[in-house]
Parts: sequence; structure tokens; C-alpha cells
Amino acid sequence: MSTLPRPYEGIRILDLSGGVVGPVGGGILADLGAQLIRIEQPARAAAQRRQMAQLNLGARARGGNNLMNIHHHDKLHLSLDLRQPEGMEVLKRLIAVSDVLFENFTPRVIPSYGLECPAMQEINPGIIHVAMPGFGSTGPYRDFATLGPGIDANSGLGELTGYHDGPPLKPGNIYADYMNGLLASYCIGSGLFARAQTGRGQHIEAAMREVETNAIGEALLDYTLNGRVQTRQANRHPTMAPHNVYRCQGDDRWVAIAVENDEQWQALVRAMGTPGWARDPRFATALGRHHHQEELDRGIGLWTKDREHREVMELLQGVGVPTGAVLHPSEMMEDPQLRERGYYRDIPGADAKTVSVGFRYAGTPMPVVNKAPEHGQHNDWVLRELLHLPDEQIEVLKEKNVVSYSLAN
Repeated sequence: MSTLPRPYEGIRILDLSGGVVGPVGGGILADLGAQLIRIEQPARAAAQRRQMAQLNLGARARGGNNLMNIHHHDKLHLSLDLRQPEGMEVLKRLIAVSDVLFENFTPRVIPSYGLECPAMQEINPGIIHVAMPGFGSTGPYRDFATLGPGIDANSGLGELTGYHDGPPLKPGNIYADYMNGLLASYCIGSGLFARAQTGRGQHIEAAMREVETNAIGEALLDYTLNGRVQTRQANRHPTMAPHNVYRCQGDDRWVAIAVENDEQWQALVRAMGTPGWARDPRFATALGRHHHQEELDRGIGLWTKDREHREVMELLQGVGVPTGAVLHPSEMMEDPQLRERGYYRDIPGADAKTVSVGFRYAGTPMPVVNKAPEHGQHNDWVLRELLHLPDEQIEVLKEKNVVSYSLAN
């Protein structure tokens, strides 16, 4: 089989983003072959590493810790103080030789640098600027800074997340950041495709709240067209029943079961040994099952609680009932399906042993995983090899701490 180049090889991306959303979006493109230069101001870099260390439950706050490797493997790092005019001049030189700049500042920041998209395109007509503000560049919330949980609440997703008799909840993961990061990578690809047709770059805005509101599109349409206000339903489904997660044998072990039709219901009943409660006429139809979900869940839960979650999954999948064991992270690392498909890649020389790569292309090599760079690791390469700055100018940048090699600077 012929080996094709990775699709973004030859594309250079400048990443000025922070938090999780930007690193996720840029990381996808780095995995796909882009040369991604992560540009951080020293103070912001220190804050980012403290945040990563806290999320990582005390791992050391440097390039070797697990979350730093998950978010920043296969990237280059430039520490650059954009508050100094010399730092801004370096950034402009980089814009001139790059394809994409993306950031997730509030809308006031880029104009304060004098780098609105028209100004960038005077430097490089082909540059693609992708902005990911929390609430967009217009409107009363435009200047509000936020993290993912604030977007979960403001978008409406939190209102629909949780149990019917409980308060709104945020999703169990960093949902807003990952959803917006994925969209940012798609926007960059779309921008590059458009540039190939027109020869011109463009400005793309992917506001986090607008992106996440799309995740509850059905609820918005239901209200707009039918006047219905959807409420929190935990793991229930509008039409399928049973549809829930059920406790299994062991500490915090669960299995998800979703019955789509009468045939699957009968298969589930037989797999459970045809208990008397399951023969109740109330459960004979999909509508009846939906009206009596509490009783259904009680009976199924009594059957699953004494069984191992993988055992239940394999048994029910074997008879055609959609079922999945709810896996702990340690179990996911050993999951045979993920292992067989090359989902995990080793990181040579790093504390974190693996990262996940959620895509594969036929004939395209899997990305080579290098550990996350140390602070300022590629300063000299960027200044000397990429920008061809003379040694005396580089020494001035170092003396003024425009570029730094340590978080202590």
C-alpha cells in the first residue's frame, strides 16, 4: 500500500491560544502534519502550566506532565513577550511566513496589538485568522472572558444536563473546549481550502457559545416550532425505553443499555432469564415501556447489580441489544477495540506513556508523537533558522527578555 503524506504537511500555524480549546484545535492539525508554533508570553505560560498541573492532580508543571503531553505533543514552542515592541515585530515577521494564526482572546486583545485581520493581510495576504472568543465579537457579552464551564451554563447545555429532579449540571468532561477545538480545526481546513480557490486569506470567528448552542439544536427547534420547553432527563431518551445506565458488580461499575424496538426488548428479556416482572403487559409495547421506565429500570438494575459490566455488555451485544460497559480510564487503556485500532500512541522520553489519536486515514501514516516542548525550547530555531535574524539582534531580544528560556524570566 502506498504511503501518502499527512494532509497538513507544509502548513505553518501560529497558535496564540490558551486554556484547553486552542491546544485541542491546534493539536489535531499538528497530528495531521502541520508545523504548529505555540507562542506564549512567559506569565501566561506559567499560569497555563499551573492550571495543567492542578488538573493533572499534582504532576510537575513542565512539558513532561501528562496533560501537557496530551495537549501539546508534536508542537514547537516560542516564548515571546508581545507587550514589548520587539516582540510584536517578531510576531509580524512570523505572520509573513505562516499560513494560519489562531487565538481565543476576548475581542479587545487583537485590536490592541494593531493586528486586526486587514492589518495581518497587509503583511501576508494569504494569512487565515481564526478567532475563538467566548461570546463573539459583538453584543453585550463580547468582552467577557470565560472558560468551558461558563459556556456550558450560558449556552443552555447545562440547563438540559442533569437529573429531572435535580439542578442543572455541567457535562462530566471539558465539553465546550473539545467541541470548539474540533470546530476550530475544521475552520482552519475550510479556510485553507478557500484560499486554494481564491489565493486570499480570511477572518473566521468561531465563538464558543454559538458553537455549543448548536449541540442543543433539537431543544431550540422543539421550543420554536412546538412551544415545548425540554427539561433534564438524565440518561433517558425521548422514544427508546429502557435507555439508561445500570449499576453492576464492583466499585462504581456501570453498563449502558439502549433498547430501540420490540425485538431488542424481547432479546433482553430472554437474556435476563425471562423474569416474571418483564412479562407484565405494560411492557409489551414501546409506548408502554416509555410510560413505565421507573419500573423497568428497577427490574433491570436488580439483574445487572450482581454481574460484571463487561459480562453484561458481551452477553447483550451477543443477542443484538445495544449495550456498552462504562469504562474507567484505566480500563480504556486496556480496551482491546481501542488497542486494535491504534488509538493510543507512545510518547518517547516523557512521563506520560501514551496519548490518544482519534483518527486514521487509509494510506496515511499515523503521526509521530514527540513529547510536549519545554518552555522556549524552539526559540533559537524560530529566530535563526526560520526568520534568519542576525545574532546581534537575537542577543538584544534575550537581554530584554523579549524571548525567554525559563519561566523564571
